Order: sequence, then structure tokens, then C-alpha cells
Amino acid sequence: KILVMAVNEGILKTSPFKLVISNEKMEYDVVDYDTIMTMYNKEINDSRIEQIRDIFILQCMTGMAYIDLMSFKKEMIQDDIIIINRKKTNVQSIIPILDITKEILIKYDYQLPLISNQKYNMYLKVLGDYFNLNISLHSHLARHSFACMLINKGVDLKTIASALGHSSVKITESVYAQMTKRTIVDNIKKVYEG
Repeated sequence: KILVMAVNEGILKTSPFKLVISNEKMEYDVVDYDTIMTMYNKEINDSRIEQIRDIFILQCMTGMAYIDLMSFKKEMIQDDIIIINRKKTNVQSIIPILDITKEILIKYDYQLPLISNQKYNMYLKVLGDYFNLNISLHSHLARHSFACMLINKGVDLKTIASALGHSSVKITESVYAQMTKRTIVDNIKKVYEG
């Protein structure tokens, strides 16, 4: 009753209990594989920016969340597979170690540089400027990029959900699964053109 009076008197703009839930799908910026490879292959003379680049690429190639990456230990690797229980959900992620992933892990002797999330995101903006990217880099963008690269290469949602450590394919589908226009066109053409 008090909140209704506050809204009526103009003290509050809207009632905090009046929630508006949208079914509209959000579109997220992502970094594509070619951009990741360009970033990876460029020599960087600033050691801090190089470390940030390496951590970001590791995220893009593993889909690991920032918190999981910062708690990474060599013991999490079994037969060239990273097996980690996600900090956020305690759901297991199963991630193959790709060549680039292995190179970065070896470069840091499996002990990744530790950096706060705030500083990491600050340096990611600098990294984006360094590579003249027209998107704003942040730590979660790497996770989106990982999922989108997989979905656009035809990997099924259940596999992607397992790699991301999601408890449900619905989470993966609603938040991370963005197909590029090219993938949609190519998939439809396959049906009709063989």
C-alpha cells in the first residue's frame, strides 16, 4: 500500500514489484576465429597486454568463465582434457585442450597470471583498441565467442552446454547460441544444393 502511494505521489517512478520480463533474445558481440588468430599471431611488445591477450584467447578457446580461469590448476587436466567444476554452478565443464590452448598453458607453465576481474576488463578495453576492434572486449564476451564459434561450426547444443558447464541446454540456447547469417544461409543451402 505504501509503495502504491509512493508511485501515486511521484516519489517512485514505478513499483519495484512490477516486473517486465521480455522474451526478446539479446544479441551479443562476439570475436570470430579469424580475429582470434590475428590477435594470437601478432607480436606484442608490452608484456602486460600480451598476458591479457593470452588470457582472453584462452577464454575464447575454452569457454571458461573468468573465475574458473583464475582458479585453474594443472591438476584439472586429464588426458588433454580440462575437467573443472564451475565455481558459479558447481556443474562440471569438459573442455578439450586445443593446440593454441596448450601453447598458452605451456608458455605460463600452467600457472596463469592472476589479475582482478576489474583490471582484466580494463585491460581488455585497451587490447580492443590495440587491435582496432569495433567491439568493446570484456571477459564474458570470450565465453560468448566460444559458444558462437562452436554453434556456427555445427556443434550440437548438448556438447556446447557440457563444455560451458551448463546444467541445461536451454541456458546455452537462450544466452549463447547465436548463429551468423552466413551459417544460416549455408545450412539452408546444404538442404537444397547438396
